[in-house]
Amino acid sequence: MPQYEKVPSAPEDIADWRADNNLQRETKFGGAVNFVNGRIDGYRLDSLLRMGFFRVHAPAFSDKFVMKQTWAVVIMVVAWAFIFMLLHLSHVMHVDSNLVGQSSDIFGYFGSLTGFLFGFFIFDNLATYTTVKNNYLGGFWGAFQTLMALTGAWFPANDPKTKNFKITIVRWGLASFNLMCGEAKDDGKIEEIMANTVAKGLLTPEEADAVTSLSGNPVVPLLWMIEVFQKNLDGHRGADFKVNKAEDNILLMRAGVGNTLTAVSSFGLTPLPLVHLMSALVKIQLLLLSVKEGVNIADILVNEHDGKTLQLCLSLLMSVATPIIFQSLLEFVIMIRNPFGDDWVDLPTRFYQQQIRDEMLDLIRAGEVAAALPTVKDAKNIPDQNPGR
Repeated sequence: MPQYEKVPSAPEDIADWRADNNLQRETKFGGAVNFVNGRIDGYRLDSLLRMGFFRVHAPAFSDKFVMKQTWAVVIMVVAWAFIFMLLHLSHVMHVDSNLVGQSSDIFGYFGSLTGFLFGFFIFDNLATYTTVKNNYLGGFWGAFQTLMALTGAWFPANDPKTKNFKITIVRWGLASFNLMCGEAKDDGKIEEIMANTVAKGLLTPEEADAVTSLSGNPVVPLLWMIEVFQKNLDGHRGADFKVNKAEDNILLMRAGVGNTLTAVSSFGLTPLPLVHLMSALVKIQLLLLSVKEGVNIADILVNEHDGKTLQLCLSLLMSVATPIIFQSLLEFVIMIRNPFGDDWVDLPTRFYQQQIRDEMLDLIRAGEVAAALPTVKDAKNIPDQNPGR
């Protein structure tokens, strides 16, 4: 009996690959962001650019680590203010505008350094995210579209065997995509990935056993495609050209799989020293912030100032806003590092799979419909342009 002959009860969110009942859609943040199964599918750019901070930054306030860091900074600010006030009142040192200026200069120097490296670090990881989505997954999707467009044109018949061949190609392509997305997850286990793929009907138990014997490699179903195209195109007019075109697109799909898995693996990690440096710089920056605001608050309290309440409020605002922004950006990098996880900014891969399926099946039907159109038949029946040959 094949290993996956008896698949455990599939979770509710796993449906047959041809079903449409496995997507939950919702909008959040005043209708500005569309979600599919808890992940972002699209958003209203105009609304977010105008009011996005107030609508979408809310998750930062519910992130426990971000808020812990913020409270830690606020506590340090209060502690430093108490220490400097005590030193001033003990005549050990004098808290004045000069000390406030010096602390601000030091904070500003490290702030410029941190800002430059922090921006590079964030956009480097963002570039990886967009490359995986647009180039690698997009490349897989585009090559699959071309392959099925050609398949629909080369095999327009609607008989059961031809229909089964075309559906099998679509199923194997989606199986490769599903296996790739499962393997790309940090905690993806081959047994669970394979059981999921079989439960969706993308692989038969025998096919799943064959893929499992090859370490669950998502490329295996693509290799099956090459074999069946070579067999079914044998004897066709221009068979060599057609086989080469089919192989080219299948190999582009293979490149999309390989590039995606490489990008999210340890091979694609940001160099460790840079990660350590960014973590250290942010912590140093927050420490210097607490010193600067502590000195500022001490100066406000021990010296004569107009509008002390407003100045204290501004210092506290700086003490709260800065760690939230810095730590939220670090959390953002953590979330986009692997876009195949369960974070709300990760890719809605199940939705993509359904979109791919619909497009490929439409391309199959397009070929079948075209073959029955009288205008298409007439366009095919033109005189031989090279009668002497």
